[in-house]
Amino acid sequence: MDTSKDLIDSGIVLIVEDDDSLRQAIALALKVRGFDYLEFDNARDVSVVLGKGSIAKPTCMLLDIRLGSGPSGLTVFDEIGGLGLTERVPVIFMTGHGDLETAVEVMRTGAFDFVTKPFSTPDLIKKLSRPCWTARPQTSARPRSQRSGRSPTSSPRKSARSCG
Repeated sequence: MDTSKDLIDSGIVLIVEDDDSLRQAIALALKVRGFDYLEFDNARDVSVVLGKGSIAKPTCMLLDIRLGSGPSGLTVFDEIGGLGLTERVPVIFMTGHGDLETAVEVMRTGAFDFVTKPFSTPDLIKKLSRPCWTARPQTSARPRSQRSGRSPTSSPRKSARSCG
């Protein structure tokens, strides 16, 4: 069974962070507050989920600008734009102090918001609550001719509760 599709259809927060400790802390904060979420530690795995073209309910993304090895958060953000999902999947970037200039630039190109690490949990939850509830449902992420029938190869972690 393709559980990642089921979760996307119910409305979730996608956490994309390569630092295991920080990603797990964010996941716990969301779980305690009743948000549903998927965790990703790299750009490749979240790209598989985005590329399926099946996001139908409120979804937002908390995205680290620098993801260690492999594609960056900026690459994921460009992919969201290329799939026509910028309004459908609001992105809140996470950035270190040295990335503030980059964060300002991504805000100009369509990011919903950004937080600077370290951040407070209440501030993060406040920022996440707005896009999660206001994202506009869309039945397909991209035109039918571009959809792939493949299932994702990753197995992202998930919670059992929904924000949508």
